[in-house]
Parts: sequence; C-alpha cells; structure tokens
Amino acid sequence: MDILCNINEKFFKDARILNSYLISGKSGQTVAFAKNFANAILSLGNFSRLEDRIESESHPDVLMFKPENGKYKVEDAREIVSSSYEAPFETDRKIYIIEEFDAFAPLAQNILLKVLEEPQAKTVFILLSENKDKILPTILSRVSEIKVQPASLNDFHAKLKEYEIDSNKLTYLYYFTSGDHISSSNILATEGFFDEKRSLLERYVNYLNGDGVALLEIADYFEKNNNFEIFASVLSFFLRDLSVYNIDKSKIFDQDSVDLFQAIDENIDFQNNILMIDEIRRRVKANVSVRNAILALL
Repeated sequence: MDILCNINEKFFKDARILNSYLISGKSGQTVAFAKNFANAILSLGNFSRLEDRIESESHPDVLMFKPENGKYKVEDAREIVSSSYEAPFETDRKIYIIEEFDAFAPLAQNILLKVLEEPQAKTVFILLSENKDKILPTILSRVSEIKVQPASLNDFHAKLKEYEIDSNKLTYLYYFTSGDHISSSNILATEGFFDEKRSLLERYVNYLNGDGVALLEIADYFEKNNNFEIFASVLSFFLRDLSVYNIDKSKIFDQDSVDLFQAIDENIDFQNNILMIDEIRRRVKANVSVRNAILALL
C-alpha cells in the first residue's frame, strides 16, 4: 500500500491519470496491486470506497482478463478492443486489468496495440506481467511501468503470522514465491500443502536414486490432482536447493528437506533433471496430459 500512496500523491493530486500502465512483478502481488490501483483511480484516491466490489471482481467498470490454460486467444484481444469503445456504467472511467499480458501471442498484442496507441479518453489499461521481455517493444513504449517489489523476509513473516506455521516453512515459502505473500497466502489456504510436498519429494528422491516405479507414482499423483504447475515448481526448487546443498549447506532454503538431500546420490545430473521438468511443463502447456508427458520421457 505504501507505493499506492506515492502513486496517489503523484497522479491523483494533479489529476494525471494515464491511459496505460504496466505492473511488473510476481503475479499474486501485481493482481492485488492492480485492484487497489483501480480502486484508487475510480475513487480519486479514496481507497476504501469501491474496494469490496473490485476485490470480488463484481464492479462493472473494472474488467478482469485472465489467460485460459496459460494462453490467450486472438478472440480475447478482439473482445478487449471492441468493448473498450463502450462507455463506463457507473463511474467516469473504464479499467481493464489484463493478467499475464505476456501470454498474448505477438499477433494478438498487435491487435491490442491500436487501443493502446489511440485509447478512449476514459479508458485505462493496466497490464500485468512477470516477464515483460515477451511483450512487444511497441507496447512497452506506450505504457508507464510500475515495478512491484517483494516484501523483506521479516515483513513476509509478519504478514503471514496468522497461519501459525513454523519459521522454516515460512522462509521456504518466501523464497519459493520470490517474496509474494499473496501467492503464499493462497498456498497456505489450501490445507495439506507441506504434507503433499513432502510426499512428492520422497517419491522424487526415490526416482533420483534409480527407482523407476517412483516416477510412475509421481505421474499417477499429478493425474489425480489439479495442481501440476505449483508442484512442478516444488521439484525445480528442490533441485536448486540440492545443487546448493552439495556446495554450501548453509545456503539452502528448504531446511525441512535436509534428510532428503542427504539421501541422494551426489553424482546425479542436475541439469538433465531440470531440463526434464521444463520439457514436461512445455508438453502440458501444449495440452498433453501430465501422465503422458512424464511417461514419454521414460
């Protein structure tokens, strides 16, 4: 909220509300920031006025767009363009919050370029991205960027103290989510994350030590649970910590997995295993089932 107060002073005092912004940073934080920012714009700096309706995504003048299965369609871009010419319903502005803008293909981004170049006077576009390198330079040149920085480790612990979990687990989440307390809250709101993480990593350690059946068990796990992306990240993060553990044990982030690190053959091929996880992710995004994506690499 501190950065919003600065924005409030900078833009609202002089009525300088621009037509397009890029909010860059971790997705959970950028979404929360964008909603607060939209509230500030429509409320002219009075942050509490419309907060509940914007947070619940029920305000007719704040339109949220999210990619389906990590991808936008060209039709999504055309829908945004056509609707942007319609007048606001309740306020004097219409705000588009477009999550993961970098998930638009270049063709779709070019379609959106026109409304960013020549926006309606009362339309505000708030583009969100973790990877602005995938956004066309012509679009980047037309937006005002706001970078959302993660909280410090101490602030992160303070924000999540209500969950009453031990310090090691909170520190793990801090580095796992790059300090994104919103994403971490969502993880903690799902019961059993750390138990599932432990069970998955035990199977993965068995696989790394040569147990091929363990990989089949992992495939079965992903087939039954709709949480592939987050636990694929758990595996990648585990490999990162494992590589560090073999060099400097004091630098690992997951202190709860020390016994698992100790159980693994020191000669495993880290790079090959990281590439394997990346390839499985690529296939899943191409609509291959998780199980088939894993089994294809056996």
